[in-house]
Amino acid sequence: MKNATTRRAHAVKKLQADIRIAATGTPVENRLLDLWSIFDFLNPGFLGSEQYFEKTFCKNEQPLPILKKMVSPLILRRQKEDVLLDLPPKTEITLALNLPEDARTGYELLRREALEKLQGEERSKIAVLAQLTKLRRFCCDPSLIWPARDAGIKRQRILELAQELKSAGHRALIFSQYVDFLQLILQDLTAADFAAAISTVQRLCPSGKKRWMSFKTVQVIFSSSV
Repeated sequence: MKNATTRRAHAVKKLQADIRIAATGTPVENRLLDLWSIFDFLNPGFLGSEQYFEKTFCKNEQPLPILKKMVSPLILRRQKEDVLLDLPPKTEITLALNLPEDARTGYELLRREALEKLQGEERSKIAVLAQLTKLRRFCCDPSLIWPARDAGIKRQRILELAQELKSAGHRALIFSQYVDFLQLILQDLTAADFAAAISTVQRLCPSGKKRWMSFKTVQVIFSSSV
């Protein structure tokens, strides 16, 4: 229903009811117009037309505090601690990994190459994003950019963590927006005698074509094969 152009959204908004309620975990998932589409179902016209909303709020950040004041009284938000009282607090551990010397050299080469390309062409958001994505993928694993490269330090550390979790009898989920990176991790885990699988949730464009991989939610699920 967040995509106002879909047949589902059109059908839902034709329903006749005295009271309308929308439940969602992510009111704004991909773009601010998601919020407009939800409110167009709840209270048509409350946020104006789609064209007005896009022009007023999507292309200008200054009115966003006004938008927040408008919708906040109508949104009931519950935190995890309000619902699942038996769950312990979330623990976050950040592991910092230093690139080996050869990887640093490769990263610097890609960085300079990116700067040269951006200086030689119009600095559009897409061009900048493409170069940043290339650097991010290299940091995930150099072989994503140069296939002949051996496993990078991240894959090595993931395998070490997997062994530690296996010894303790745990299971784990590994998330990444890059499917080909997860496929490499899957190969590593399978070779190390883990039971592993990839689960992918793909969202579709209105045209029915699959979005590119950064819009996918991918999981690698592994446990001891014993």
